[in-house]
Amino acid sequence: MKSKVTSKQARQICELLESNELSTRKIADQVGVNVASVYRILHGKSYTDISSNYKIENYTPKTKTYSGAHYTDDQIREVCKLIEENVLTISDIFSKTGVSVETIRLIAKKKIHKDIASCYNFTSFNKRYSRKYERKMNPVVKSILDEGTVRSICVMLEEGKLPVSEIARRTQTSYSSVYNIKHYGAHRDISKDYHINNYKYRTDKYHPSIRRRLDESEVRYICRLIIEGFSILDIHKKTNIPTSILYRIRARTAYTKISSEYDF
Repeated sequence: MKSKVTSKQARQICELLESNELSTRKIADQVGVNVASVYRILHGKSYTDISSNYKIENYTPKTKTYSGAHYTDDQIREVCKLIEENVLTISDIFSKTGVSVETIRLIAKKKIHKDIASCYNFTSFNKRYSRKYERKMNPVVKSILDEGTVRSICVMLEEGKLPVSEIARRTQTSYSSVYNIKHYGAHRDISKDYHINNYKYRTDKYHPSIRRRLDESEVRYICRLIIEGFSILDIHKKTNIPTSILYRIRARTAYTKISSEYDF
């Protein structure tokens, strides 16, 4: 652990802060103190009698910069133009220009290539790709599902007899594809023909998509299986109850009133 900052070290820190050439981390390493000590002096929490003699209030912390130097100005301008048009997706812009997705995101936020990006207006694009907007509008992204598959999913959702995961398995699609049809209006042109807004799956077995308490008979059944020597994984396969709950029952941190009656 580094020792307390001395007056001499405080003066060195103030001199380096005043020069505004090094990051706080490099200043700390050069002087031989921790970064917190540098920040305390910078913000007037310690050695104010010394720091008052230096112009450190204009110190600008050095942050990570992104150069993107391997892209030409023409490429950056093309990216900026496509971002401003707000027609293509980020992945489409990447395919068309060869500029990485992360670089496109940073250009759109005007964190890099500011000299070029400042000439363009990215407001509409950034609104479109803000995290909150992306979550709401995720379904508008092109899907590879054909009409027959979508209709099969809608029929199962309308019946309400199967969980989303089972519907995905039977139609050989992803969980998110089914979920987006149900909750975010993906394939609305097809799903509007079905009554899926009232979809509620209920089952006697525990399913991860439904959070509920286990009833007493289920807990006692689990306790008996533990006593009989079944592993947590075996019990999970038998009951479809998450292993996290099974471990808690065995450790008597869940359903303690029932599990305490069993010796395991």
